[in-house]
Amino acid sequence: MITKAGILARVSTKEQEETGHSLPAQIDSLRSYAKKKGFEITKEFCFSESAGPKIRKKFEEVIAYIRKNNIKVLLCENVDRATRNFKDAVDLDEMRRNEGLEIHFVKEGLCINKDATGNQMFMWEAKVFLAKQYLNRLSDDVKRSIWQKFDNHEWAGKAPRGYRNFTTLDNKQEIEP
Repeated sequence: MITKAGILARVSTKEQEETGHSLPAQIDSLRSYAKKKGFEITKEFCFSESAGPKIRKKFEEVIAYIRKNNIKVLLCENVDRATRNFKDAVDLDEMRRNEGLEIHFVKEGLCINKDATGNQMFMWEAKVFLAKQYLNRLSDDVKRSIWQKFDNHEWAGKAPRGYRNFTTLDNKQEIEP
C-alpha cells in the first residue's frame, strides 16, 4: 500500500530564496526523498511566509488539508521550515500523537511519529526551541536597528505616502516630499 504524503516548502525572506533555501530546491529535494521512500505526493505546499507571531494562514491551510485528506506523512526540509513557534509545534505534535501523522525532516535526518523515541522527541523539541530562539534574536536585532536609527536622527522605515526615502551623502536614511 502506498502512503500518501504532503510536502511543505517554505521561505520567509527574499534572501532565503537567493541563498540556497529556494522553494524549487526544497521541492526537488523533497520529491526525490518521497520517491526513494515510495510515498505518493498528493499536494505540495510551497510558499513564502514568516513564522512570526502573526497568524500563519498558509500553515493552517497545510494542517487543514492533511486532516481533511487523511495524509499520514508530511515532508519538510528541516524543522525551521515547518515551524518557528510553539503553537504550530504543538499542533504538529498533537497530530503526530493523536492522528498518526509522521513528519520527516529530510535534511536533518529526523523522523517523528507516534512511536518516536525519547531521543527523537528531544531532537524535535530542541530544534523547535532553537528555531524560536532564532526568531526572537531576529526581532531583537530589528528593534536594536530601529533604535540606532532614531539615535542617529535617521528615518527608520518606509517613507509615508507623499514622501520618498533617500540616502544622504553621509549614508543616513532620510525622507523628503
